[in-house]
Amino acid sequence: GTEVDEQMTYLDVIDFERSDKTRSVEDISDELKNEVIAKINASDDAFDDFAKSIAPELGDMNLPKKAFTASLISAPRVKDEDGRLHSCVISNPGTGKSNLQEWVNEHFDKTHRADGGTGTGTGLTATVEQQNGGGWQLVAGPLVFADGGFLQIDEFDKFAEGELAQLN
Repeated sequence: GTEVDEQMTYLDVIDFERSDKTRSVEDISDELKNEVIAKINASDDAFDDFAKSIAPELGDMNLPKKAFTASLISAPRVKDEDGRLHSCVISNPGTGKSNLQEWVNEHFDKTHRADGGTGTGTGLTATVEQQNGGGWQLVAGPLVFADGGFLQIDEFDKFAEGELAQLN
């Protein structure tokens, strides 16, 4: 038998809610997969076509759409290397960045949003909060939920001082 250390750390899960929208590739019909492959093969510029298909109602957003496209279709993590491409879209207020983010969040799996000044208290990474009964709980932030997916951060200027420094 094995002895159990009296000071053993454990995790007591009180509640769990799945927050991603991930589907398995197996859930997609072969007919739809073949249709998508045929469109890609028939395209002169599949990357540009994909970018133009993102939020078609948003007009002059070609460069931000291409940045999002590069991030959405970049390589998955392989072994210890992260093949994901990170993009940053910066422009004047009112140019449609938030609308573009909302569209991507609605139409793609494993996408998460973080907005500065939302007042969630968790920040981007996580925080430890004391419960009413005196116990402690770890509250994950959007960066944790977006691991292996797509995190969209909006309103950088409204984040609490020091919150973005935690990303280093």
